[in-house]
This record gives sequence, structure tokens and C-alpha cells, in this order.
Amino acid sequence: MIKFIKILIAAIIVVPFFILSYIPLFIAFCLKKAGNKNASELVINKTAHFLIRAIFFVLGGKVVVEGLDNIPNSGKLCFIGNHTSLLDCIAVMYPKKVFTGFIGKVEIKKIPIVNSWFNALNSVYIDRKSPRDSIKAILQGSDNIKNGKAMTIFPEGTRSKDGSVHEFKAGSFKMASRVDAIICPCAIRGTRYLFENPFTLLRKKVYISFLPPIDTSLMDEEEKKNIHIIVEESIRKCYESLPEVKKIK
Repeated sequence: MIKFIKILIAAIIVVPFFILSYIPLFIAFCLKKAGNKNASELVINKTAHFLIRAIFFVLGGKVVVEGLDNIPNSGKLCFIGNHTSLLDCIAVMYPKKVFTGFIGKVEIKKIPIVNSWFNALNSVYIDRKSPRDSIKAILQGSDNIKNGKAMTIFPEGTRSKDGSVHEFKAGSFKMASRVDAIICPCAIRGTRYLFENPFTLLRKKVYISFLPPIDTSLMDEEEKKNIHIIVEESIRKCYESLPEVKKIK
């Protein structure tokens, strides 16, 4: 019952904001068509961060961000994090310093409003059931990074149902390594208790910790081949060191 009430409250408050967000999306589209690409991206950036903070506030999340100094101010960036909740995507972009597109499931295309924002952020759809489509998505993501658009991917491939960090898929890292991008590891903890398992109306802390970046341009081919192991271990270690959100019985 509490879960239903919390989602209902979130929907009543957040959905109107999402609907109204079509206005800045339209403005950004017009600016882009007029050739003012920088202004278009600024509108998308500011609006997206406002919506993300509103969503966490309504769902009862008190966000604690660590390691902001580890995020490079420029360069070819690829954010990589663990995945326990649908909220992890927007968690990565919670800091105003982060503006990124995402590699997301093709099913997102069917979700109104969300798909519009997904496209506005230069995100890429992936059908994990199709190896050919998966490769195509990784290549497209690489091109985005090469062209100065930061991208985010969750190498576990799917959400962790037990809350632990699962094996990172090596193929996910090719998006960064093939264009010598800088990998920005990110450990996220607490998001699953806000959405998938909202057991209380009390506010809960969400921890987002950005780890030291890894410049793949400084690696040889053998090091790049094992980069998924290095990043997985660093994120798991950080994730396990973050305070656990305990369920209230």
C-alpha cells in the first residue's frame, strides 16, 4: 500500500513537470534548427537537471554526491556505473557537472516523454537480444563520445535484483576504449529503495560516488582488454564501502 501511495504521489507531482518539459524541448529544437546548437544544449541541460532533482525530491531521496573533483572538466568521457535501479540513469546526471547521453534498452522508445528526453540527450537504444544491434549501439555510442558527447553505460547489462554488484560485460567497455575515451567510474547505492522497493515514506539517502578517472589512451591493447575487471573491482569496492540503506521492519 505504501508503495502504491508513494508512486501515486510521485506521478501526480512529477508527470505534470514532464509534460510541461515539452516546452523547453520544443525551444531547444527550434534553437538547434536555427543553428544555435550551444543554446539548444544549454536549455536541455538546465531543464534535465531541474527534472532530475525534482524526481529525487518527490521520491524521498536525499542525495549525497562524492568525488566531484574526479570528473574531468572536458575530454572524451564515458561514465560507467553499477545498476540496481531504473533511477540509476538520472542518478549519474544528478550533479550539474555531468551532462551525458545513455545506452538504454530499446523498450524506452515506447515510453512517452521519457523517449523524447532520451533522444534529446543524444542517447542510444540497444536491443540486447540482438548481438548485431548491440554492436551497432556500441559503435554509435563511441561516435558520440568521439564528437564530444559524454555517454553512460551500465556494463552489468541488467538491473541487479539482489542489490549487489554483478559481473561487468567486457563488450560494454569497447564504447570507450575504441576511441581512447576517459572512463569515469561511478558507484551508486540507495536508488533501489526509492522506486523498486519504496518500503517507507521517510526520506532515504542515495549515495553517488565518482571514482578517479581512467584514461584509456594511456593503455596498451592488453590493458584495454582487462579494463572491465579493473573498473568492476573499483566500483564494487566503493559500493560496499558506502552506507547501506536498511529496510525498516
